Amino acid sequence: MFMLFNNVLQYHKISSNFELGGTRVTPKLFKNHLKQFVENGLMSFNRDEVYAMDFMRKDQNKILLTFDDAYEDVFKIAYPMMESYAFKGAIFVPVQYIGRLNDWDINFGFRFKHIGKKELKELQENGWVIGSHTLTHPDLTVIDDTKLRTELCDSKHRLEDIIGNEVYAISYPFGLYNKRVLDAVKQCGYRIGFASNNSKKGNIYAVRRTSVYIVDIYVYHMLDPLSGRLYLHRNRLFNFMARLTPLGRAVLLNKSKFSV
Repeated sequence: MFMLFNNVLQYHKISSNFELGGTRVTPKLFKNHLKQFVENGLMSFNRDEVYAMDFMRKDQNKILLTFDDAYEDVFKIAYPMMESYAFKGAIFVPVQYIGRLNDWDINFGFRFKHIGKKELKELQENGWVIGSHTLTHPDLTVIDDTKLRTELCDSKHRLEDIIGNEVYAISYPFGLYNKRVLDAVKQCGYRIGFASNNSKKGNIYAVRRTSVYIVDIYVYHMLDPLSGRLYLHRNRLFNFMARLTPLGRAVLLNKSKFSV
């Protein structure tokens, strides 16, 4: 067992439905990922270990699987698969879209439904980390201070009302953040912030994650210190392309205002 390059992975959709973007992982591929982890002696962090920041240490045989956007398929597909291997995870919720389709996203394939309140409660009761992904999934770096606080604080409080427990963690939409965003996150009472491949080591409010895409068959290799750095640079390019989504969405919305 080598010392892990990164022990926090970032997933999005677990689905067989087509989409143009690459963040989808098929159920068959995800099951294969879990087998790779188990066959190589890896276990998952439990919720207490996550809140104790144990995942910041790489010298252990544990990983944390995180799921941004809180799609319904995480509950229907990933959750039972992970339970069969005694794996727990972390899911980050765009709170205003609970139980709704992902209309916030630019997509040229299927629309994907977000998880419902009942399902979130079950994940909470079964040891998952339930975190905020803001209210409406905006680029937090460009909105004004009032909107920023609403996206961060209101999503936290509304999610706490749903699951009946305090929400400690947040994941940044599109992986975008800056000092102003990090300061607001701390002021709203979060203890942990999860970023993507663009973050630096050691910042508990911008935890680096290795993003997993549809092309990643041998995901265990992404944890290897040698190949992990190659994946880091590749994923930074993918993340940069994903940041075009807020711009593209704004263009489409402006066009719709002037359409007849």
